[in-house]
Amino acid sequence: MKNLFRFPLAVMAVSLGLLATSCSQDDDQDTDVIPTPSGNTEYNGQGYTIKNGFYLNGGSLSLFGGDDTHYMDYFLITDGTPTIGSNGEVNDLQNGKIAILTPLFSAGGNSFKTGHFVYADLSADTDLEEVELEAKYGGKSFFFQTMVMIDSDGDSNWEEEADIEITGGTIDVSGSLPNLTMSYNLQTAGGKVLKGSYSGKFTLIEGDDDGEGLKPQLSLQ
Repeated sequence: MKNLFRFPLAVMAVSLGLLATSCSQDDDQDTDVIPTPSGNTEYNGQGYTIKNGFYLNGGSLSLFGGDDTHYMDYFLITDGTPTIGSNGEVNDLQNGKIAILTPLFSAGGNSFKTGHFVYADLSADTDLEEVELEAKYGGKSFFFQTMVMIDSDGDSNWEEEADIEITGGTIDVSGSLPNLTMSYNLQTAGGKVLKGSYSGKFTLIEGDDDGEGLKPQLSLQ
């Protein structure tokens, strides 16, 4: 069986090396008012209604210098109901045709912060000097390696579907975890646009079998 996604994205290790990250967690605050889920997404002339959102604490990391510079959380939105294993793998998606997974890197290493996120191709920056990395990423929020899966023919056979590569765009996030509004306008490698939004409660995905969480492994230094 093909796993749709794995939260600690395998592609994160794309020859970028490894970086030990802190075990700090988001300072999440649940609110009394839970918004009614709503979301619409368009891609290639097809519309989808996003119904569910999930997130997983990543952790703080340093792209330059000695201190933590960013905090990363993973976010998954879908029109279906996913089956998520204890190892972070999305093994199945019931009653759905689209799933979007993205890590969001917010500026500042203490906790995840909402805001405006711009696509960045980190794999192209492995040769940059530390001062160049600071100039490019210092104080800026971004996303990288967003993955999209679509059941193009509606037969629920995900093994025949290819990942849609995202190569540009923006994501705007507002609210406070777990209740967020996420709006996105994304460009694919094939020159198409995927855009839409989702507003609702994002369900926290717990850590791995050891209870340690799934931490980002990333370094450009």
